[in-house]
Amino acid sequence: MNIQASLTADGLVFRLSGEIDHYSVQSAFEFIESTLSETPAGAVALDFAEVSFMDTSGLALIIKTGKAVGADVGGLSVINANTRIRQILDVAGLSSAVLREDAQ
Repeated sequence: MNIQASLTADGLVFRLSGEIDHYSVQSAFEFIESTLSETPAGAVALDFAEVSFMDTSGLALIIKTGKAVGADVGGLSVINANTRIRQILDVAGLSSAVLREDAQ
């Protein structure tokens, strides 16, 4: 998995690509956590447009990122999720909390 961060007018966007699995989640979260501490942002989005696979480790990444962001700074959004990832979020009960229809 690869991850890039960019600051936009709407906040901080992390663009993920490739496969999100047990082997890639820890380094991805370390990158996210480090970037959040260095770059204050009002809102944070995880962009899944180029994610080809996600297992339950991806859910852990979303939850840990949400906790790191906190509710008082604008929250966390998941954007550009494909049908499979949307289904995983639905089953986990996270869709209504983080999923956004609009792409950034």
